[in-house]
Amino acid sequence: NNFGLPEYVNTMNTYFGTYEFPMFHTMGNHDNEMECAGDIDKARRYIHTVAPTYYSFNLGQVHVIVLDDMDFTGVPSGQSHRSEYHKNLTPDEIEWLRKDLSYVDPSQPIIVTAHESLAVPDGLGWKEELNGADIDKSTFLEMFSGYNVRMITGHTHSIFNRRHNDTFIEHNYGAVCGTWW
Repeated sequence: NNFGLPEYVNTMNTYFGTYEFPMFHTMGNHDNEMECAGDIDKARRYIHTVAPTYYSFNLGQVHVIVLDDMDFTGVPSGQSHRSEYHKNLTPDEIEWLRKDLSYVDPSQPIIVTAHESLAVPDGLGWKEELNGADIDKSTFLEMFSGYNVRMITGHTHSIFNRRHNDTFIEHNYGAVCGTWW
């Protein structure tokens, strides 16, 4: 229970740094500092210790986009508010994403990572999950129109794939810590 972000970074550098294995991080809901209020303050320790909450890079011929789709804007401090975030991209992140995509050739494959899935299986259908005030799922998918995209998400503690359209496929990989309970 005393294993925080600095210990995580040290462990990752110890185990994977030896093999020169690059590690790229996507912020999860448990990475926020719940004793702070609001989206920026809750993410400050993660940004300082691990990585930006959203960023992109090219890995060979593939463009990789890492997103933070947990918006704690307006959420007060305290552990009791841990699940009050919206599955959303903030206006600054949306603007950044549009600009980032403007530099990507449509022929270049894109991998997008985010902690939350765009949708989860719900009986025989899908429960749509991107529910923020600033962007919905259809607007998000439209931003990637003309690109070949694979999205990797987590959070659900289950595994599923969903083809959102002909060029955008989401792969959700359940967190291994789900086996703890």
